Amino acid sequence: MLYFNLRKLLLLLFTSQICCFTINNYNNIKVVNNINKQNNIIMNYDICPSYLEKYTHFLNQEQGEFIVKKTAGFFPQMDSVSNFVLHTNDILINKVLNNNDLSSDIKKNVVLFLIHMTQTGDSTGSHILQFYNDLVNCLL
Repeated sequence: MLYFNLRKLLLLLFTSQICCFTINNYNNIKVVNNINKQNNIIMNYDICPSYLEKYTHFLNQEQGEFIVKKTAGFFPQMDSVSNFVLHTNDILINKVLNNNDLSSDIKKNVVLFLIHMTQTGDSTGSHILQFYNDLVNCLL
């Protein structure tokens, strides 16, 4: 039952702030110039993003650790999805390129579309990991 409630909480966090995946929160990054004219980036990990803070402040330390542990268990499942997508992409690209009824331009456009969709999926994975990073930062 608690696992089901965790799924609801994570779903709420993901869906209530859809725009959170398009926001670049630069408030916690500070660029410092040193004597050698090189930029050093200092991350301030004490800042909890507002889209999470309004939920996470209701949880105690034990509940936060539980959510972090259970959320970490989702990542191997998501990795299997990416393997499936890459394998399917390989099959589709070979079918398109081996199809003699399609022109070269159509083949090129379909293959580029498949690559673009794969890149979009990979980019989504980065956003999910950034969300997890923010979640851990807020809960622990």
